[in-house]
Amino acid sequence: MDSRLVSKAPRGSYRRFILVGAFNSLIFYLFWRGFIEAFSNLERGETWAWAMAWTIGSFIAHFTHRHWTFDNRRHIAKTTTGTYLVYILGLLGSTITYDFLILHINSLNLVFLITMAMWGLIDWWLLRKLVFLYSDEEE
Repeated sequence: MDSRLVSKAPRGSYRRFILVGAFNSLIFYLFWRGFIEAFSNLERGETWAWAMAWTIGSFIAHFTHRHWTFDNRRHIAKTTTGTYLVYILGLLGSTITYDFLILHINSLNLVFLITMAMWGLIDWWLLRKLVFLYSDEEE
């Protein structure tokens, strides 16, 4: 790994989470926009699109964050179980947040950004502290 990346965005840091999360967010955004089109005839179709894209994005994010943000020192069964508990909480909380904001803000992209930023910070903290039990020390 490039030593500049390690010094600027060390493993487990919020900066590293954002870098890896940018990739995850792009994938999530593309699914979300596709589902918005697919669910355009449903009542609350945007909210359903958010929930579906969050679910798919969470699956992808577990593996990218395990590999690039944190590390693979903990057994995958433990990190998978813990991650999905965090992402289920995130699914519920972010969908409620999204649905609330969509009623008050007239820009889908702004609602996307606000919700992603808020729940991204919460997810990072929970993943770092409770799932990956990340510390800077090597075992």
